[in-house]
Amino acid sequence: VWTPIITVAGDYRISIWYGYSANNSPDAEVTIYYEDDDGTTQRTKTFTLNQLQNGDKWNKLGNHYRLSPGKGYRVELSDKGSGTQVIADAVKFEFYGYIIDDQSPGVVFNNGITLWQDVSGHGRNGSYKEIAPGTGGTCVWTPIIPVAGKYRLELEYIGSATNASNAAYEIRVDGVLKDTVHINQQINGFNHCNLGMYEFVAGTGNTITLSQNSGGKVSVDTLRITPVRYDLTLTEVQNANSSTLTQADQALTYLGNVTSGFQDT
Repeated sequence: VWTPIITVAGDYRISIWYGYSANNSPDAEVTIYYEDDDGTTQRTKTFTLNQLQNGDKWNKLGNHYRLSPGKGYRVELSDKGSGTQVIADAVKFEFYGYIIDDQSPGVVFNNGITLWQDVSGHGRNGSYKEIAPGTGGTCVWTPIIPVAGKYRLELEYIGSATNASNAAYEIRVDGVLKDTVHINQQINGFNHCNLGMYEFVAGTGNTITLSQNSGGKVSVDTLRITPVRYDLTLTEVQNANSSTLTQADQALTYLGNVTSGFQDT
């Protein structure tokens, strides 16, 4: 069982490494424990892994597993497979970005002369927010950036002919305005709309602000933040004999007993 120490909630890419041997199992069972998009329900996904193939390299198990701190999400490798042995070597968890929904704590809605309205029936989790034109209201996203680097920003909103054609998004890095991007919210609704790529500092010093001073209403559903460089590995959990990673001993537990479980080799 590999249990990573997660410090930032978000989507993670998970990969597994095992050494090749002709005695390996062709049908080892791997199960990933993660959560749904709103973080309320645990999910599992089970793979059948042929350890006679693709040995001695990283094998990707998927990109979008949402993990949160302190919930014990993990990867389990069973010894149920056929063959002589099942190899447990290393699992890698790479931060793949995350989504801030309109109901998430990472976004703040500031009312203008009228209020932001909750609208049900559409949106990522069944609802979104909108505000009337020319009201002066703002929406401010403050992502938690785990590692300084380049990140891609993508929006989802509900398109409408009555929306603004020039909704203004201000991107600030460490409090300094870096760019203002205008989006036509009358088109491309329900799709990931690219705001661009920006060098962000680590922590909570970066913000994206939508201001309602345009000629139509604006809507807010989600903002996705994705690292452009996918080598931003936050956690790499290896064999308990490893001396290169300090998390190894506390994060890996072998299943089984001395006679029938995993053996150190």
